[in-house]
Amino acid sequence: MTVDEAGVLLQYSTEEKGDLCRTEKEGGVLMKEEEYYQRLSERMDHLEAEMKEIRSLLEEKEVTSKESEETLESSETTGKTPPREKAEVKKKHKSRVREKDWESLIGQVWLPRVFIIVLLIGVVSAFQSAVENNWITEPIRILIGFVSAVGLTLTGVYQIKKQRKGLGISLIGGGAGIWIFSTFAGTILYEMIPASLSFSLYGLGIGVGLYLSHLYKSQTLAVLLTVTGFFVPFLVGGEEGNFFIFFSYELVLLVVLGLYAWRKDYTFLLYATTLLPALTFAVYEGASAIFDSARNGVGPLENEDIFALTVVGIHVCLSVGMFRTNRASRAKGTLLSLTLVTALMWLYATRIFSSYMYEFGWMTLTFSVLDTFLIGGILLYGWIAYQNRRKQGILFHLYTLFAVVLAMLELFRIFNYEGYTILLLMEAIALYRLGFGINSRIHTILASLFFAVGALWTLDHIQYIETVWDTSVWEGLVVAVVSFLAYRLFRRHQEGDALPGDVQRFGIYAFASLSIGYALLTLTQIAYQIGEQHLFDYRDVLVSVSWTLFAVATLTAGIVKDKKPLRLFSILWIFITVAKAFLVDIAYIDATVRGLLFIGLGIVGVLVSRFFYRSNKEEDKKT
Repeated sequence: MTVDEAGVLLQYSTEEKGDLCRTEKEGGVLMKEEEYYQRLSERMDHLEAEMKEIRSLLEEKEVTSKESEETLESSETTGKTPPREKAEVKKKHKSRVREKDWESLIGQVWLPRVFIIVLLIGVVSAFQSAVENNWITEPIRILIGFVSAVGLTLTGVYQIKKQRKGLGISLIGGGAGIWIFSTFAGTILYEMIPASLSFSLYGLGIGVGLYLSHLYKSQTLAVLLTVTGFFVPFLVGGEEGNFFIFFSYELVLLVVLGLYAWRKDYTFLLYATTLLPALTFAVYEGASAIFDSARNGVGPLENEDIFALTVVGIHVCLSVGMFRTNRASRAKGTLLSLTLVTALMWLYATRIFSSYMYEFGWMTLTFSVLDTFLIGGILLYGWIAYQNRRKQGILFHLYTLFAVVLAMLELFRIFNYEGYTILLLMEAIALYRLGFGINSRIHTILASLFFAVGALWTLDHIQYIETVWDTSVWEGLVVAVVSFLAYRLFRRHQEGDALPGDVQRFGIYAFASLSIGYALLTLTQIAYQIGEQHLFDYRDVLVSVSWTLFAVATLTAGIVKDKKPLRLFSILWIFITVAKAFLVDIAYIDATVRGLLFIGLGIVGVLVSRFFYRSNKEEDKKT
């Protein structure tokens, strides 16, 4: 019974009661008083029962309406579906995932790939058995290979037309593999196919395979055939290779497949196309050196120079493409970094047009294609990064990193080994500043690596100094200053995202300790060297004096900056200096110097104690 029906029933019962009373009065029917009251009580009981039913219905409706409103509000505010609907969605999703993961993935994709490999193994085994038993001659073996390749390819096309794409692509890949293997066997193993015809057969097989991969949109097949295509010149045979044919073939393959991969946005194919030339060029150079082939070139350029310029051109074209089309992604950014590494490796290996220009002290100026590339990269990448500084995108992070790394490499070429440590430390603080400024973790990690190498080199160099003006002394001072600046940066950017919170807190304590430690170590070495050269018998006393001055300077800094750890460190170091004076210095000095030393230490101790009394009184006044 609904609420509306209950209301109508109540109204009907009330009207019926009034009509009955009127009828009884108008009809003049005389009833006994007991009979009348009995009927009246029955009516009242009936009405009370109906009212209870109506009340219960109203309460049920209120409860259900409240629950529906709460469910609606919770779903609107939290964005979550009701539990019942959520359970149904989960069931549907699970059923879909099960069907896609197991049946489609294994049965349609991986199963044909695995058994194509099994088929190829079987074909090779059958050929081996037939050859051992002299059932087939060498020309028939090659012919069977080509026929099998064509048959597998046609079968693969047929399977794709029947909506079995995974199986069809696997068959086409197997056919291409058998075609290339048959050509290789006829050329290298049996020496039945001349080099020119072999090259044409390789090109035909790879070209048909690439066309089918484009037709049926298979990047995997395209990558496999691309790898094979770049190494085809090494499968033709012959010890005397023609450089111009090799380079022209590789260049055409690079341009065609590179543009195709870029337009289709095939990331893996783009990786293969842009990175393989550097490898094939290196293999060609190695093979030429082994077989002592004649060197070719264009004007003043040798083979390796042309290869190096080509690898540099790949990086430049990829960088320009990412900048102009705004199609940067993490995968392409990684590829751009890899092409930069390969370009630098080739340029460092060749040193194109390198010539001596000027040398002075730490500096050596040379001119080469490598220097041009480094300086041009610094300017270009720095300018692009500056133009993209507000976007803070992938290009900004990549190009700032490239500019800093190229600047470091160029400075390494300008300065000789004596300035490498200082250069690394300066690069480290610059990278720290840049990394915290743009919240880039890779910049801060690279800065930490540079700083660690520079600090360890300094620690190794500083123990071998001979004069106060040695480079190692300046290295120690630079480490102390850079550590202090890094400490300031880590404290200022504690709320940033460049590094995790625990790492930043560790960095604060580590750089504060390193700044004090390297400053003290450098000062100790300076004092000891002065004693070695001018006051040999009092060199240990000079070290104690330098320690005392350092403790006073640290205490002064702690007072000015209100840094309690610095003040406590100064007290501790004064006690260490006193202990050194009693345990070491007292055995090597005369009474006069000993008296002056202990008088000085005593005065310093009293002044420090006096300062702490004053600071305690000031704190009591404030409280």
